[in-house]
Amino acid sequence: MNYQTDWRDNLRHLANVCFIGTYLFFDRGMVLQGACCTVVGELLLAPSAVKHRSWSTVIVGGIFLFLALGTITRSLLG
Repeated sequence: MNYQTDWRDNLRHLANVCFIGTYLFFDRGMVLQGACCTVVGELLLAPSAVKHRSWSTVIVGGIFLFLALGTITRSLLG
């Protein structure tokens, strides 16, 4: 089986870097920055997940995106 990579697969690598940033920010108590990294990571991961029809990744990504946006909203309005 020949696997062809494209731009969506390359975005997945950038998403992983964002998720590392999420962990590092949360570990240091920087909640707003961590949530922003989560949002960017999930948006970068979504095209690859849809390409591979990984619907569980899409669903879990949507949940994390929803939670991160709620965290950002509470941080800015709270």
